[in-house]
Amino acid sequence: ALPEQVTRDVLVSAFQSAGQRCSALRVLFLQTDVADRMLAMIEGGMEELMVGDPAFLATDIGPVIDDEAKAMLDSHKKRMRGEARLIKAIKPGPGTNRGSFVAPAAFELESLAQLQSEVFGPILHVVRYKADQLDAVIDQINATGYGLTLGVHTRIDETWQRVCARARAGNLYVNRNQIGALVGIQPFGGMGLSGTGPKAGGPHYLHRFVGMKGTPEPEPSLAELTIDFGAVAGAVHKALRRDVPDLEARARIVEQVAVSTGGAAADYLRFFAAEARDALEAPEPLPGPTGERNELGLERRGTVACIALDPDILTAQSAAAFVTGNRVLVIGPEARSVVARFKAAGLEDGVLGAILPGGDATLDDLAASPAIDAIAIAAPVATTTRLARALAATDGPIRPVIAWTPGGNGIGSTAPGTPHYLHRFLTEKTVSNDTTASGGNASLLAIGDES
Repeated sequence: ALPEQVTRDVLVSAFQSAGQRCSALRVLFLQTDVADRMLAMIEGGMEELMVGDPAFLATDIGPVIDDEAKAMLDSHKKRMRGEARLIKAIKPGPGTNRGSFVAPAAFELESLAQLQSEVFGPILHVVRYKADQLDAVIDQINATGYGLTLGVHTRIDETWQRVCARARAGNLYVNRNQIGALVGIQPFGGMGLSGTGPKAGGPHYLHRFVGMKGTPEPEPSLAELTIDFGAVAGAVHKALRRDVPDLEARARIVEQVAVSTGGAAADYLRFFAAEARDALEAPEPLPGPTGERNELGLERRGTVACIALDPDILTAQSAAAFVTGNRVLVIGPEARSVVARFKAAGLEDGVLGAILPGGDATLDDLAASPAIDAIAIAAPVATTTRLARALAATDGPIRPVIAWTPGGNGIGSTAPGTPHYLHRFLTEKTVSNDTTASGGNASLLAIGDES
């Protein structure tokens, strides 16, 4: 990477707005080979920062939001002075003896584990890593459960592509700062504990506020359905162990299942296969300024529980979850026969698991399971609403209830015959790439060939 650019983007991302942006830089991982040089430049850059009254043009950093925030940040800096190595702490400017001013500081940690929670202010934490530990670094970040923004600086395309593919973060920034997302250019929203659903300012956002009006088709009651919680845990940790096939293989399997299923459900399956090919084959390009490339990609949620009494609906739900790349728990009286349809179409064990009714756990208990990333259900509105409330009451990431409601109405009432139903099984990831940092803007270089 270009050290000067890294320094500039680190200072902006960590300290602008007094570090109080939700997307601000909290932890900087530096490859050991370049860490000393980079830290010297960052330290020098910090010396130029002015903390003071934001009414003056010379001020770079103003106060934090209130005295409570200041007390928390001062306490954290005190703890860091005893547990980490101080890289740099700058002195506050004139006129800061009154007000909630916190001077920026940078500390070097031994590991990410030393941070127990987010520190919302102008404090940067630095961790060194060896070149062959890059995947382990991303895994450590993913393991925190948080995933709003992540930046990577490198002029090696394979490196940033590898990081962006592995990272579970909603907004990724390549060779640029990681704050200041713009509506329509960098749709904003995270994953996991940082996720709230579709990205604000993105092409799919408005559709989540739209419900289908009409008369729902009658659905059998699932109110008394019970399941074996041990079987669910066993399926997630043991049975669902195989890598999910690639997109084209998944689409072909779903099309083959459609042949054996027949009827209206087969139409849904064929639609899901075609829509998945269209939506998942490549990221969607987004507008942006010259020298910047912005893309919106769709990724699987993880493990989806599909619940229905009707075998054809259960097959269609499972197909939607599977074709979008998820592992699937198929739950219902006909779960085994549904899984058998996919096996007959060529799907190997380890991607779909069958759970039959019976046991002492309810749907509310299933909603509380951290092993489930989404629940697709075909049930009356009252049952779906109850399940949504149970999900909302649990700790951890927000997980959707994906209702099968061809006639509309109720929680999650997106008609299954539309692309928006399939999108509920996916999460969104935006990648914003400063193409000028890696040797030039390819779109400009191609202008001559097109004219």
